[in-house]
Amino acid sequence: MNMRAILLAAAISLVAGSYATHAYDPWPTGSAGTPDAHVLSAQGVPGGTPLGTSDTQGAPVAGAVALTVGVAATPLRAVGVLATGAGNVTFQFPDGSTLTLPVYGSPSAPIWQIFPFAVTEILSSGTTATATYSNLK
Repeated sequence: MNMRAILLAAAISLVAGSYATHAYDPWPTGSAGTPDAHVLSAQGVPGGTPLGTSDTQGAPVAGAVALTVGVAATPLRAVGVLATGAGNVTFQFPDGSTLTLPVYGSPSAPIWQIFPFAVTEILSSGTTATATYSNLK
């Protein structure tokens, strides 16, 4: 076997071996199934406080109206949640449907999250998070 064939076989073995020994990792960084703190921070869950200033389409927020839990509101572009206590938030939509999602935060590390939802109310039934809610324009 010539030297070129030996080097080619060694290179293929190294590359194939490195791919074969690593499981698929759905997280951009971190070990399989365990995202790093900066990845979580960027998503608005434990690990830091992202300060979003635009909605999911990249449009800047033009204003905000306070939302009170259990009080009907005019649906706008998005809902901002400043969570100071972890729990669930139940959103009600103009068609009457609801969606309950978890939010995270603590008094020492509040977390700001923007949900691209036009809601008519934050329902008191099902909402357990300690948070301040804003209807974003």
